[in-house]
Amino acid sequence: PVGEKVSDTIEELMPIAQVNEKYILARHKNGLIIIDQHAAHEKIMYEKLISYDVHKQPQQGLLSPFNIEFDFKTSQILLENIALFNEVGFDIEKFGKNVFILRAVPINFKNIDYREILLIILEELSETGIPQPKKKDAIFKSIACHSSVRTGDKLEFAEIENLVKEFKKLKLPYCPHGRPASLNLTYEELDVRFGRK
Repeated sequence: PVGEKVSDTIEELMPIAQVNEKYILARHKNGLIIIDQHAAHEKIMYEKLISYDVHKQPQQGLLSPFNIEFDFKTSQILLENIALFNEVGFDIEKFGKNVFILRAVPINFKNIDYREILLIILEELSETGIPQPKKKDAIFKSIACHSSVRTGDKLEFAEIENLVKEFKKLKLPYCPHGRPASLNLTYEELDVRFGRK
């Protein structure tokens, strides 16, 4: 049902291990669940972003603000949407011809090439023809995608536990782009697969 959380249908979800640096295996009283670590973390990040007050997106100031230069076309797209970028957690302003100064980024950004992520978001805004009312959500989705755990990232067990804990709070176990974030296998299904029923 809409609004139902993962924890409403899967109680006592306990992590077991990371598999192939891509999936997390966990168990619950009725079976096993395989979690796509990137898709799940992306949805976790997205739900956090949209839960913040519209005009109070948390920021993290950069120790050393730096200049970013784009080509003319990209600069124009950024100028057209600069108020929106500042609303979702960036602190960026025009500093010269095709040059911008970046002073802060959304609080969930870590170890990211800020120029690269801005380029990706700006390309998405220009190529898909996203209508103005949906631009903020598109930026949130991009931020969530590029600030989340990646496929191939090796996680410590404490990180796995935290991801599973946050996963249980999700309203629906799908990434913001609609891809499933988990696969649930009940013990009954496993019994059938192994010819026990």
